[in-house]
Amino acid sequence: MVNAPWLKILTGRPKTASTAVKTAALATGRTLTEKPTPEALRRDAVIALLSDNTSRALSELSRVVELDPSNANAWNDLSVVHLQRGSGDPYELILALAASNRAVNRNPTLLAARFNRALALERLSLHDRAAEDWRYLVRFEPDPLWRREAQEHLRPPSRPDIATTWRQDLQAVEEAVSQGDSGRVLALVRVSRQSFREYVEEDLLGKWALAEDQGRTQAAAEHLAVARAVAVSLVEAGGDGLAAETIGHIDRIRRTEPRRLSRLVAGFVAYHEGLELSRRFDFSGALLRFLAAQARLARQGSPFSGWAAWQIAFCHYQLLDYRQAKTELLALEHNLVGVPRQALRGRALWLKGLIECFHGSPTAWLTAHTMAEAEFRGVGEDANVARLSSLLAVAYDSLGQRNEAWRQLYRSLIEPKALDKPANRFAICENASWLAYRQGETEIALWFQEEVIRNAHLIGKPVAIIGALRPHVTLLALLGRKEESAKDLAQAWTYVGSISDLPARRSIEGDLHLVEGELAVTLSPQLAIRSLDKAIAIFRSTSYYFRLGQALYLRSSAELALGMNNDAERDLLAAIEESERQRERISSAEDRISYFDRTREILDTMISFQLDRRHDPNAALRFSEQAKARVLWDWILTQPTGGPDPQSFDRTLLAPLSTKPLQQDLPKGTAVIEYAVLPQSTAIWVLRQGVEPKVVTVKGGAAALGDWVQKLHRAVLEDQAPAVQATAESLYGALIAPIAQYLIPGERLVFVPDGTLHALPFTLLRDPKTRRYLVQDHVCSVAPSIRVLQASLHRAETRARGRQQRALMIADPKPDLGLYPGLTRLDSGETAVSIAQLFPGSVVLRAQEATRRAFLHSAGSFEIVHFGGHSVVNTEYPLLSQMVLAPAAGDSNRGVLYSGDILRQRFPQTRLVVLASCATAAGKISRTEGVENLARPFLAAGVPVVVASLWDVGDKVTGDFFERFYRNLRKGWDVAGALRATQVDSIEHGSGPAASPRAWAAFEVIGGSIPEEPR
Repeated sequence: MVNAPWLKILTGRPKTASTAVKTAALATGRTLTEKPTPEALRRDAVIALLSDNTSRALSELSRVVELDPSNANAWNDLSVVHLQRGSGDPYELILALAASNRAVNRNPTLLAARFNRALALERLSLHDRAAEDWRYLVRFEPDPLWRREAQEHLRPPSRPDIATTWRQDLQAVEEAVSQGDSGRVLALVRVSRQSFREYVEEDLLGKWALAEDQGRTQAAAEHLAVARAVAVSLVEAGGDGLAAETIGHIDRIRRTEPRRLSRLVAGFVAYHEGLELSRRFDFSGALLRFLAAQARLARQGSPFSGWAAWQIAFCHYQLLDYRQAKTELLALEHNLVGVPRQALRGRALWLKGLIECFHGSPTAWLTAHTMAEAEFRGVGEDANVARLSSLLAVAYDSLGQRNEAWRQLYRSLIEPKALDKPANRFAICENASWLAYRQGETEIALWFQEEVIRNAHLIGKPVAIIGALRPHVTLLALLGRKEESAKDLAQAWTYVGSISDLPARRSIEGDLHLVEGELAVTLSPQLAIRSLDKAIAIFRSTSYYFRLGQALYLRSSAELALGMNNDAERDLLAAIEESERQRERISSAEDRISYFDRTREILDTMISFQLDRRHDPNAALRFSEQAKARVLWDWILTQPTGGPDPQSFDRTLLAPLSTKPLQQDLPKGTAVIEYAVLPQSTAIWVLRQGVEPKVVTVKGGAAALGDWVQKLHRAVLEDQAPAVQATAESLYGALIAPIAQYLIPGERLVFVPDGTLHALPFTLLRDPKTRRYLVQDHVCSVAPSIRVLQASLHRAETRARGRQQRALMIADPKPDLGLYPGLTRLDSGETAVSIAQLFPGSVVLRAQEATRRAFLHSAGSFEIVHFGGHSVVNTEYPLLSQMVLAPAAGDSNRGVLYSGDILRQRFPQTRLVVLASCATAAGKISRTEGVENLARPFLAAGVPVVVASLWDVGDKVTGDFFERFYRNLRKGWDVAGALRATQVDSIEHGSGPAASPRAWAAFEVIGGSIPEEPR
């Protein structure tokens, strides 16, 4: 039965499943020309899965659920694929759970889906929730083999009671110390280094100090003896050494300066008292005791004063005085330089990361917690490592790196030393709930949050219980369980009065008021505003900025519902300003992109507000621009190699966005069309020289347009001509027909896309009346934003006209086969030579000559740079997308040129870059940044125009296409015009593959193309 579970999901027969499924699927498989129905696709997926081709199975099943979202069997099959892939990628487990849960929700009696869901829940350590499904299967599963397997899962391996085991370990250590059995002590300590370190530092040293202070000499000696033995064993076991340092210092004081011992004891007593107050959440009282402890311990030279300093910072953090907490941590960090006190340094970095989190600095947060995890790993403190991994997961998620987030979290979820400790389990499952919620899996988030609540009650602290109930309230409300939600919220408020520390209570009250406001926004906007007023006041007074933007945005939603336009606009502006403030704290470009994507909802609301309430299309356009290509614009402004290039940069571009300068810069006969794709509608602006901008708002938002663009791509890549034409006409009707009255026949069109429209070949849109493609009537190009277009136009103007047009042709670089064993050689060498002959002074680098070093050395000196090699698009980390060049002697990069490398280059002469390799205009689509492709870094580095491809095109077709393109370009410098002429020629006179939209519609012009008079 080892391999049975995933086979059962396909057929329900555990032993003969493989043969039965394969035979049935092959007997009824579809032909290549048959329309891909959901059942046919599902059969293909089963065949692929049984052949261990999970990628193919995943692709086919994704299409099935897209075509038929209510198909429980398909969702179930999809969960099988993810479970199979989950052994190598923990993110697949959450996808498996999501798919199997969708299957159960669509068909609660589908036993295979129940089985799958239980497996996924179990692997994600949600054993209690999994047990519900196993019990269901035991009751209703008719097959005895599968019923027996479910029963086996209901008998998980028994785990000892952690509290009982710990008491037994402590007793064993004390006995071993009394018997002088250091080997036994070492064996016990080695297994639980973190627990024993905390036992010495947070328990035994306090007991020793109290006994000394009270004159109980014998008890003091016994406590110190056990502490000494454990501390020594910690060092021998590779654990933290601060406890041994501390006890060594106590022994020296007692031996050499006994009169100082009472003052040292007083420091430890104060520390112990501070701990007790802190455990009762009386952080104001604890702060006073820790201040006294730190002063006394430091005066006596005790290394333990570092822990008192950390506790002082922690109290300030709990009292929401983040600035003072950070100041204390900086001082502590300075004192720890060069000192091997890993646990203390780890806790300091841990706290520093949390402060950076609440200050909205995800990159600094990630850095601090990564360093903290390394410190704890170095001394074998697995439970702390697990806690840090779960926090790192949230940090990675906040930066849009979901796969890495779940990889980090999974290690925490299955860590045995965290699984049975309520405080650790609480924190880890809380972060898992947040990640699932951010992924849109509300029910899964609820299951993790139920685990949080269970552990909160085991902890027994009011703060923990409130912290567990608050997200549970929101999740229940999102699932429509309003009565349960209200009951949980009322229960949370009953615990608030038990919190004696005022600042801590105010922080919790702010969170609860925020939840109240969130629940009331649609039901009672007036009540929502009252609650959110209180939350915002608390967040501002406590510098708790992490939720401030969210609270402001929610209040604006309530104000909009009441028609309070001025107040709503004020709050929207404040929420945008807060988002911008936090965005500026993020250093990494990729992290800044993913962070700003999360705030797009606020900008969408503001765009709709300006259009619908203020009737101010120019203001709406400014906010639309604020949501576009922000990081690319940052790159253009800063020029990483040392400031703006005086030859290609106009300082007036630093001015705030205004449509008038752009309209003045536009060449005559050119119209700019900008889109803002909103949730339920799309706004379209038309701008041209000397004319007031026009705006049209049409029905159909992100989801609908995304579906159409996907269908168009699929039809193009499968060469389904009727589907291409039908979808292209539908998109024309949605995106061009509404503004057709504002367009002039034959004028040039520059499209500024939004969201999924960045993947759309605008040239392929087809007028259903004339049956002509858009490119047959207009020269078309695209730009990431109006500001980027403006910069590109300025750069194009400053590249002196009339200069010779020399091309650097990179043709079929010979890759390092050790890095790219699957790459084949390209048939582009002869074409490159032919093209180079059109432009005197051109250079062709082929095969082993086309090195990374040669490219970087030469590219900026040529007017045209043509890359005809392989490229690798990295959708997760776009700045690691690669242009594959030939390795050279001493080249540590082995010929790989990353997108990030291009940002550090200058292209002072270059007027055009052509990326003729596969899918160079494709990539990860950011909601605010646009498509993160290989073209962007060239635009940032000063190139006015880039030609790139939206999908893969065959070598021979590509070579023929660009040979014709360059002949058109040679007639007169007009990149967009030359591309259009080549595309129209393919449409009207082409034959074979060259006439297919897959060939001619793949290529697009990005940037500012200015026509010149023919030579």
